[in-house]
Amino acid sequence: MRNTASGSLKQGADLRAPGYANIFVLGDAGDLQPPQAVNADTQTRHLMTQLHSYFGGEPIKPYVFDPEKTQMALTIGRDRGTGQIGSWQPWSLLIWFLKGRHLGTNNAGEYAKGDAGTMGKAWPK
Repeated sequence: MRNTASGSLKQGADLRAPGYANIFVLGDAGDLQPPQAVNADTQTRHLMTQLHSYFGGEPIKPYVFDPEKTQMALTIGRDRGTGQIGSWQPWSLLIWFLKGRHLGTNNAGEYAKGDAGTMGKAWPK
């Protein structure tokens, strides 16, 4: 059940643990994508939209992603940053402006209420 190279749990295309019909593996625990918060968020969103089908006994749509699409932003010190969006490296000032000024604390209330996430509303209705 573990990927021996990474130590992560194996995941199928439907985000289930292979051989188990009722165990789902999401985010950093799985070996489908690199352990990044954005990947955990998109996997969770996909499963949330498929739970109705799962509990209704219908098949779950496979989770589809582009392995070449990389997104990462890191702050460096108080006024610098670096990152990667696909093959583009955003400017340090842009990373600082979008992430480093508040370190996410300006949206903490919306995250706690479930009104914000990396792609808008945190949970699909």
